[in-house]
Amino acid sequence: MGGYGGWGYGYSAAPQGTPVPVDEEIQLEAANFRFDPATITVKAGETVRLVVANKDGVPHNLYSPEVALAYTLLPAGVVQSVTFTAPTTPGTCLTVCTFHPGMNLEIVVK
Repeated sequence: MGGYGGWGYGYSAAPQGTPVPVDEEIQLEAANFRFDPATITVKAGETVRLVVANKDGVPHNLYSPEVALAYTLLPAGVVQSVTFTAPTTPGTCLTVCTFHPGMNLEIVVK
C-alpha cells in the first residue's frame, strides 16, 4: 500500500528531503545530560527548526507546555529536528527533557 493513505495521525509531516521552510534553523547538542546552548533566542512569531544532535548514550526528549513544540524523542547518537512557531508574545519559555530533571532549554522570545 503506497503513500500515507488514510493514516492521519493528527499531524502532518513533509516527505523526507522536503524540509518545511523556516525563518531560522538552530543547531543544538544534547551532551552530558545538558542542552548546548542552554538558551536560544528567537523572534516572536517566526518559524524555527531545532536540529538536535544527541551525543549521549541514552535517549533524551524535548517537551514544552509553553511552546507549540511537538514532543520529540531524541534517540542516543541520532540527530533529530523539530519545527515550531515561536509565540507572538515576547517572554521566556522552558523546554525540558522529561527523562532527566534539570536538563532544560530556555527559549527567549523577542
